[in-house]
Amino acid sequence: MLANAKRKSFDGQKVYAQLLNEDVIKFLQQADSTNKTIYDIIVMDDFITFNRNIADIATLLRNIAGKKTILVISFKKAEKSDINFVHKRGEFRYRPEFIRNNFSSNGWTLFSEQNVMFSNQNAGVLIIFVKD
Repeated sequence: MLANAKRKSFDGQKVYAQLLNEDVIKFLQQADSTNKTIYDIIVMDDFITFNRNIADIATLLRNIAGKKTILVISFKKAEKSDINFVHKRGEFRYRPEFIRNNFSSNGWTLFSEQNVMFSNQNAGVLIIFVKD
């Protein structure tokens, strides 16, 4: 995947200036501890599907976000409980209220929410937050 990303270009320019292959929690903790980089836009496209540490992620993202940072999150939707682990696919699904509550309690304000359909016909949600 990283090899393919390295080859990507648009109008002769590389698409990615830097590619990292490391644990996201460790990356966010390191970014938070150095306090050097503040992000204006953070996109987590289907990222939390494979991570259960929602409260930790919400806190760490808050710490590296500037005022009015835009955070975009997409995830597959759970129907019966806040978190549902699908063993067959090795992924977590979440109730939108659970995600909204975790991020709202960490300084993020809901901007928009939209139901979406993933390519494998799984119901999902796209949520956009703005940092307070």
